[in-house]
Amino acid sequence: MITNRIFFFITLLSIIIISYSCKQKTDFETELTEFDKGLVFIEKQFNKERLNNFKNARGITEQSIKENEGNVFINEYLNSPKGQKLIDFFISKEVSDKKDIRDIMLTSLFRKLNSDHINLDEQIDARVVPRKQIEVCENKQKIKAQNYYTSFYIGDTITVIYPVNEKFQNAGYPPECPTIDWTFKEGKDLKLKSVIVDKYHWIDSMRQPVRYYFKMRVLEISNWKMPVLGNRVEKNDILELDLNNAIIDSVW
Repeated sequence: MITNRIFFFITLLSIIIISYSCKQKTDFETELTEFDKGLVFIEKQFNKERLNNFKNARGITEQSIKENEGNVFINEYLNSPKGQKLIDFFISKEVSDKKDIRDIMLTSLFRKLNSDHINLDEQIDARVVPRKQIEVCENKQKIKAQNYYTSFYIGDTITVIYPVNEKFQNAGYPPECPTIDWTFKEGKDLKLKSVIVDKYHWIDSMRQPVRYYFKMRVLEISNWKMPVLGNRVEKNDILELDLNNAIIDSVW
C-alpha cells in the first residue's frame, strides 16, 4: 500500500514537473519577439564549426559567410509565411529591403556570439537616416529642376557649369545626393554656353520623380579640349542636359 502511494506521488510529481517545463517553454516562445525568432532561425542554419568560424571571422571571411547564410535566410525565412511578421517588424521601423534585414540580422548574430551589444536601433538608423537624407536631397533637386524647366524657354541662352575631374580630365555633373555641395572654381572647372532647342520631361519608374531635360546647341565653352560627360564637344553640337543634376549659372 505504501509502495503504491509512493508510486502515485512520484507519478504526480513527474506530471507536474513536465507540465511546468512545457509551460515555461511555451511562455518563453510566446515572449520571443519576431526579431529574436529570426535570430534563432539564422543560428540554426550554422553547424557548430561554421558558427565558430563566423564568430571569429573578420573582414572578407565574415562578409563571405554573411552572404552565404544570408541568402539562405532570405530564401527560407523572409520569403516564407513565417518570416512575414519579422518583415512587418522592420517595416514598422522603416526598413523594407530584405537585404538590409538580412544584414542587420547577421550582424546581430555576430555581435551576440561575441557578447557585444546588438544595438538594433543604431543598426536601423544607419540604414534609415542616409536614405531619408537622399530622399530630402532628391526632392530639392527635383524642385530645382522644375524651376529651371519653367524659367527657361526654347531659344533662351544659358550657361551650364561643370566640375572638372583633373585626374580623369573630364567635366561631369556635380556630386549626386546626398552630398551635392560644390563650388565652381574659375580656371579649373568648365563653363558651357548654349541655346535651348528643345525641352521635355518623363517619369522615372524606378525612383518615381519626374526628370526634366533641355536639349541645347553649344555656342561657347571655356576649354574646348575638355571632354564633357566623356565626349569631346564641338561648336553647334546638340547636348542633352539633365536638369535634376545640372547647375545653370547666370554669368558667362
